[in-house]
Order: sequence, then C-alpha cells, then structure tokens
Amino acid sequence: MLGLLSSGERKTCWQLAEQAGYDRPGAMQRLLRSARWDADEVCDEGSYEQSSRLVDQ
Repeated sequence: MLGLLSSGERKTCWQLAEQAGYDRPGAMQRLLRSARWDADEVCDEGSYEQSSRLVDQ
C-alpha cells in the first residue's frame, strides 16, 4: 500500500518491490497478476489507515 501511495507519477513493479523491501519485482508481479481486488475494500482500507495515522498524531 505504501508503494502505491508514494510520490511519483507512474508506479512500476520494481518501485513497488523496493518499497516493500524486495530485491527483485517477481513477488510484486505475481501479486498484481493473480490477486483478486475489490476496489471498494481497498479504498475503505486506505481510508482506515489514513484516519488511524491522523488519530495517532
């Protein structure tokens, strides 16, 4: 999630993998290729994470 929220106009698997602590993009490519995404759940989770950070500050 942090990789997707990071600065930068375009996101590549290399950038996302590095953000997640991987040396190579293979794991990120597999995740993005095979995962089932529910856009509403992802948005809800992102909103929850952001609101939690605001409360903690």
